[in-house]
Amino acid sequence: MVRGLKLRWLLPLFFVSLPLIYWGLFGTPGQTRLSDANDPERIDFFMVNAQMQQFNTMGELARELDSPLVVHKPGQDVLHLTEPLLRLPQPEGEPTRVRADHGIMQDDESEIELAGHVEVIDNSPTGLETRLTTSVLRLLPPENYAETDAPVTVTRGQSRTDAIGMQAWLDQRRVDLLSEVRGSYVKN
Repeated sequence: MVRGLKLRWLLPLFFVSLPLIYWGLFGTPGQTRLSDANDPERIDFFMVNAQMQQFNTMGELARELDSPLVVHKPGQDVLHLTEPLLRLPQPEGEPTRVRADHGIMQDDESEIELAGHVEVIDNSPTGLETRLTTSVLRLLPPENYAETDAPVTVTRGQSRTDAIGMQAWLDQRRVDLLSEVRGSYVKN
């Protein structure tokens, strides 16, 4: 009889103590951990299907940026861009388009680091498209300047030029190839 009483008390006590032990060790289900304000990986906001426009002091469109996902990390003072597409208006002709798989833009928008299948597409007033491809590109939007130390391919029509490293002044439509330049020219 004493054994039956002990079993009646021990069994409910065991079942009540299991959730308490779990709660003490792991917290409640769905309980979120507060992030550390100094964590550089902390995300304070994100945008889906972002379309950003920036205007110059004259009120003219200086650049447009589209990205399916933008994530802001205040600890790094940067925006992480997924598949960014940047359009830079030119004095003549269509805007220069810059696209990549990924990008990191400084909070002050002074610099954008692009990586993964980077393309710069320029439609000159003559109508012939110039396409520059590389793996990484550093873009300084306020100066309309871009550079890379990586291999670069420039195509225009059927002409092609390969090089290592490049500097480009986009508003002047000027590109300086830095080393190991090789090309083939096909008259259009």
